Amino acid sequence: MYRKAVTVTVILMLAINLSAQEKQQLILKTRPLRFAVAYNPNIAMEYQLWNRFTLEAEGLWKNRAWYSSGGEWNFGKYHHSNGYRALLGARYYLGSAKERKVPFAMYLGFQYAYSYTSMEAIAHQGFPGGYENTKDVEKMRSEMFFVFGRQIQMFGSDFLLDINIGLRYKLNWYDKFTIVESIDKAEIGETETRSGYYTDRLLPMVGFSVGYLFR
Repeated sequence: MYRKAVTVTVILMLAINLSAQEKQQLILKTRPLRFAVAYNPNIAMEYQLWNRFTLEAEGLWKNRAWYSSGGEWNFGKYHHSNGYRALLGARYYLGSAKERKVPFAMYLGFQYAYSYTSMEAIAHQGFPGGYENTKDVEKMRSEMFFVFGRQIQMFGSDFLLDINIGLRYKLNWYDKFTIVESIDKAEIGETETRSGYYTDRLLPMVGFSVGYLFR
């Protein structure tokens, strides 16, 4: 893991150094719906490497997470949580840089995201209903996104609206459950882990963010 991180860092530094001869642009963005609905603050940065290529990075703090604690017809709700989501990606803009349309243009993009979430003292139910036990929950997920979108200049200013659609490709998952309370005192402290790969891997997705272009 350490070698991979060093390799990625070196590649990014070389790419940024090679692009230093050209005028660069930086965009800071946020996804307002994630903050308004889930109370999860987030910020993203997009940096222009060459005329049509940009790199993007996004960080999100998981203040709340959607989770089902079992039971019939229990489809889940938001629970208080701790955790994060980190995303790295690249974009290729279809607009002409000579006409100064980038980054206010259509684009194709690829993204990779990893998330970690922990929730404490979640009361679980059996399928027929009724209290089963209380668990601490940890969840890890990784996924990729293939997107097509457009960044729109707002009111002739450097504020922008970023809208995209695409496919979400779910890779693998890991869950850890630790029993902290139970009617059966003997099972307190027991830990269960589950992991695997998704069977329903491809899902449609829609993205929406607002931002500001620093020239």
